[in-house]
Amino acid sequence: MGCPLIATELVVNAIRHGDPGGVTVILTVRDSDVVLEVEDDNARRPAVRQATEVGEGGRGLILVQALADQWEYRPGTYGRKTVWASLALPEAGPEDVS
Repeated sequence: MGCPLIATELVVNAIRHGDPGGVTVILTVRDSDVVLEVEDDNARRPAVRQATEVGEGGRGLILVQALADQWEYRPGTYGRKTVWASLALPEAGPEDVS
């Protein structure tokens, strides 16, 4: 449920704070979770900001923090970084098994 919003927030942050042409998105689906990684060319650590009541920005990472099971960043090479978030996949019920 939260994956599209998490993806939107991480990609918009990468575009807003870096070069839009330098954004890479990787989505990995594993047995029990899905991991979204967004790499950009801004090496600065992402900061969770305190949004104001009337401000238009500052809520993205707060939403990611609220919706993701885990999220973090890791520094890359050549001034790049990756911000990632993971979400647990729902367990398949008997009606989902073929």
